[in-house]
Amino acid sequence: AMRRSREEAARTHARIVERAAVLFRERGIDGIGLADLMHEAGLTHGGFYKHFDSKDGLAAEACAHGLAESARRMRRRAEKNPEDPLRAVIEGFLSAEHVEDAGRGCTVAALGSDMFRCAEPTRQAFTKGVAELIAVMSEVQPEKTAAARRAAAMTNFAANLGA
Repeated sequence: AMRRSREEAARTHARIVERAAVLFRERGIDGIGLADLMHEAGLTHGGFYKHFDSKDGLAAEACAHGLAESARRMRRRAEKNPEDPLRAVIEGFLSAEHVEDAGRGCTVAALGSDMFRCAEPTRQAFTKGVAELIAVMSEVQPEKTAAARRAAAMTNFAANLGA
């Protein structure tokens, strides 16, 4: 029973993080309170603190989750299109579904401007997640040296965000 309740707690924790990753992207981190967030996850407000110390703790995990999801998507696109992985990654990034569905779209575009209001753990999770996206972008650049690939990746990444 103990193990089952631990597994249940882990599943609930993951469900809250997944919902928060969507809702924060849609409304901003400050744009939704804990009560509404928990309600959206199908849980009571009181249960929040069994899983997280603070809203910021959740924000950090939600950012990490959203960015890891993006990195996985980018890698999948690149692997599916070995003849032109860079183009596949950029087209995925700029696809209508990615741009129009904020809740499932780019965490960087959705939450980048929220970061200065967030506490350190969230900023760290965000920075780490963005570094991973740039690393994936670097892997698909045609330039010869690692430094040139990274520079091109950062340019591409910034251009994609701006687009």
